[in-house]
Amino acid sequence: MKRVLLAAAVFGLCSAASGADDGVAPAPVAPVARAVPAASAAGSGDGQRPRLLRIEPPRDTARHIGDRLRYRALLVWPEGWVLEPEGLPAAESEHAFELRSHRIEASSACADCRWLSLDWQLFKGPRASEDLLLPATPLPLRRGSERVTLELPAAVLAVSPLVPWDSRRNWLDSVRPGWRVLPFDSGARFAEAGAALAVALAALLAWAWGSGRLVLARERRPFAQAWRTLRQRPRAAPADAEDLKLWHRAFDASAGEAVFLENLDRFFAARPALAPLAAAARAVFEASRRRFFLDEDGAAGPTRAELAALLQQLAQAEFGAARRTSGAGHA
Repeated sequence: MKRVLLAAAVFGLCSAASGADDGVAPAPVAPVARAVPAASAAGSGDGQRPRLLRIEPPRDTARHIGDRLRYRALLVWPEGWVLEPEGLPAAESEHAFELRSHRIEASSACADCRWLSLDWQLFKGPRASEDLLLPATPLPLRRGSERVTLELPAAVLAVSPLVPWDSRRNWLDSVRPGWRVLPFDSGARFAEAGAALAVALAALLAWAWGSGRLVLARERRPFAQAWRTLRQRPRAAPADAEDLKLWHRAFDASAGEAVFLENLDRFFAARPALAPLAAAARAVFEASRRRFFLDEDGAAGPTRAELAALLQQLAQAEFGAARRTSGAGHA
């Protein structure tokens, strides 16, 4: 443009000089319009539009997958202008960064200044350290029919893997060099557990058989059976005929023959473990004889609780004798 004006001025001077020489008055020079840039033509209107004053990009080092990144920008934000959220970048699966939220805060820098914070999240885990580009972000703003779009500059972030690794195929060696992954043989472990359980059950079965606690061996403990039957009946009542029958059946089953008052001494002589209870047992036998054979229904006799307690003592002595017999047999 300057060259055009200069050429026109030179041409006018030359024409004036030649006219003067010829006695002709010089023609007036038309004024030339100067082009004004659009920004200058806006004049004072520029002050009423948002503009970017300062940016604070996120930290550009030591970033990992999952990190939250905050990009802050200080803007001159005149009253009436609003941000259009639909114009912000949308979430896309192929991008390394995703915009999670945005927030607008007041600022004391100027009357119309505000801070705009964009919260991004990193969703890429690289195999090795690399620089990832956080792309430039458009900020569409509007006030009525007026619209303006500012742009936050792009930022470069150094992203590192959470753990160093060389390849997906050999990642464990890169974490702990020299270690190898061995397949877990669950079948062998189940076999070992089954064998251990079988040994434990066999040992428990042998102990229960030898100690007389096995269910199959309880048939050889008639006093225990009589006591378990009698303890299920009410204890407060006196011993009746059914209770005394249980008593006699236990002695008969233990001796293998009918036991009466006359052969009771022989019974206890053959079973020294039960001998301490001979006197109490004799009293029960005498009360039973009076009730069954002498028809003395009102004769004093043991109560059901006393009879059950005596049967329990006989059962415990019977159990101890069975254990000692079993131990001697194993020895």
